[in-house]
Amino acid sequence: MRECLVASGEEELVRAQVDNEGRVVTSMEEVEHVDEAWARAIGRFIVAFANLEQWTRLYIGTFGTEAEAAASKTQRLKDRIAVAHAVLIRLRLTPEMQERVDTAIARFRRLTPTRNLLAHNPPAIHVYTENEDGTGAMEIRQELRDSRDPSVAVTIKQLEIERAEAKEIDEEFALLYGLVRKPESRRKEGAR
Repeated sequence: MRECLVASGEEELVRAQVDNEGRVVTSMEEVEHVDEAWARAIGRFIVAFANLEQWTRLYIGTFGTEAEAAASKTQRLKDRIAVAHAVLIRLRLTPEMQERVDTAIARFRRLTPTRNLLAHNPPAIHVYTENEDGTGAMEIRQELRDSRDPSVAVTIKQLEIERAEAKEIDEEFALLYGLVRKPESRRKEGAR
């Protein structure tokens, strides 16, 4: 057998060998190492994302009607985001404050496809023989791909970037939660 290092995206190397029959093989220790890296990245993203989901409940519970708060307990996330956004719009925020709210909600919505991808698909090994450098060398990547649409994928590195984004949005939602309560964050009666 000859050993080769194969990249699993931009963040992890998987040590593998090519056996005498041309098959790529690796050890269980290597598989476990990569599985642990995925578990950490997925877990960290999910925790950060769950904080954002909690903000939708808090905004609806604080600023929405009793009926909206009750309904939010069983709503799908996309519907709950829409209700939280509508509740905040009803507060008649100043244009600057409304822009911050709209931006934070839009950033949150952009992360939901990743959350859905993680919830319904496992990480897997993908073998490429036409790699990006054009040499035709074999490349093995650990990626998490949508089983229905293989063009949708995420790597560990991308998950870390999106986790950082979720943490920034979480901080913005926390700041906004306090700010939208203040009278100066709302338009005066009769103002457009």
